[in-house]
Amino acid sequence: MKNLGPTLMNLSSTGVQHVTPGENGGKTVTNAPIKTITDGDYLLGCFKHKDGRRAVLLNNYHFAFRAWPTVEFDAPLDKVVEVSPETGKEKLVKDDSPAMKGLQLSLDAGQGRLFLVPP
Repeated sequence: MKNLGPTLMNLSSTGVQHVTPGENGGKTVTNAPIKTITDGDYLLGCFKHKDGRRAVLLNNYHFAFRAWPTVEFDAPLDKVVEVSPETGKEKLVKDDSPAMKGLQLSLDAGQGRLFLVPP
């Protein structure tokens, strides 16, 4: 949290959404920079950055299992950045399993990842 703190302090909450297992994630995500997400148990925190960008904190809601959601943002991937939990710096979003179709993100049990998306 220490490294994400400077970015988090520039965000205002616009909503929270829980995507539960068995739902069609792509149809349940509304008012978020994520258009679709594969089935699973996720918590999406949505924010607006003071510079006008949107942010989403994608959290694996399961306490015991790793999740591998396929995510589609509502912006081109070359414009989506992730805030590194190790350094706090922004970096282009990286596909954690490039051999598979779509953007694969790896989330440890309970882990969250913070993404910034153009307005």
